[in-house]
Amino acid sequence: MCNPASFILTKDNVLFSRTSDSHDVIIADNYFRDDFFTPQFVRVEVTPPDRDFSRPFHEWRFRTDQDLLPDWYDPEEAEAACRRRLPLWARWHLKIIGQGVFGDGVTRDLIAYNGSLDLCETNIKYLPDDLIIEGDLYLEYSRIKKLPNNLTVGYTLNISYTWVTEIPEGLKVGGSLFASGISIKRVSDSAVIRGNVFTNDLDLWRQKNV
Repeated sequence: MCNPASFILTKDNVLFSRTSDSHDVIIADNYFRDDFFTPQFVRVEVTPPDRDFSRPFHEWRFRTDQDLLPDWYDPEEAEAACRRRLPLWARWHLKIIGQGVFGDGVTRDLIAYNGSLDLCETNIKYLPDDLIIEGDLYLEYSRIKKLPNNLTVGYTLNISYTWVTEIPEGLKVGGSLFASGISIKRVSDSAVIRGNVFTNDLDLWRQKNV
């Protein structure tokens, strides 16, 4: 499985995709062949701990993602080259979309990866009102108790196994809502869910015609 940030390293270049972190996509985009007995390139990754994209780059971990390696490959030189490339990768894949308050009381940047925000199993407590997320928002198993007003999620919203009990004013979800393992007490009449709703409280949703 490919993890961000993914790179393809050749003897004289470090390559990445502006739209994907699949090594196969990078290979196809550059018209490489992957059928040589001696590899012509190397799959590598530089990943943030716990997929926390707010961590400084020097904390991200370098990994060689294949077993058969060419003679010219040097892991230390490869790591240095990829780390020099990492800020450019981030310009295409990461975006600060607001700030959130976490369980330690610290306000930190919320960083979307390819338009989506993954806060699964974090100690996030508060998200800002009027937050717009172009892709998905994953909050399952997090410590959040209340969704912000006027939250817009382009695709999937997952609040399963959180402390959320109300669907707030102005919520707009372009895809499906996953709300398993929680008890929704109130659904705002102004909430709009374009896709399916997966919850233990379907009767409440039918009453509200969401």
